[in-house]
Amino acid sequence: MKGVSFNSAKYIGILYQIEEEKSYVVLSAYVDKLMAAGKTLRIVGYHDSKYVPFFCIPKLKYDFFCQKEQNWVGIPNAPFVDEFVNEPFDMLVDLSLKPMFPLTYILAKSAARFKVGSRCAEKEPFLDLMIELNENHTVNDLMSFINDYTNKLNGE
Repeated sequence: MKGVSFNSAKYIGILYQIEEEKSYVVLSAYVDKLMAAGKTLRIVGYHDSKYVPFFCIPKLKYDFFCQKEQNWVGIPNAPFVDEFVNEPFDMLVDLSLKPMFPLTYILAKSAARFKVGSRCAEKEPFLDLMIELNENHTVNDLMSFINDYTNKLNGE
């Protein structure tokens, strides 16, 4: 494992839990910012219900899945999941604030070179860099911390 900064990463995978429309808007703004910086992205979002909500508008490089697209154990079986886990991302960013088995499964299986996300016992074995959050931190805080800490890895 070699630490990768956000500035030097060219190909980034993002795992995200969509809880409500507000969380989708936050994700979209973050993705727009990264794309404006010249990053190539691939995003997988998970909504913990039977259906993907109407506001999760399919876009290029965005994929969403829900409970209906999991087997009886909770392993995602949407066709794009296998493609995503086999992608050699420079960095995989897990933006889920709490453990969600389907996202942790993808994180564990990912071929990404460097994996970063919030610290929790379920994800620790699979992350190269863990960000400690408290109950008051938001996903926006996590995004900012990941940017700051990964850039410090390479002295930027």
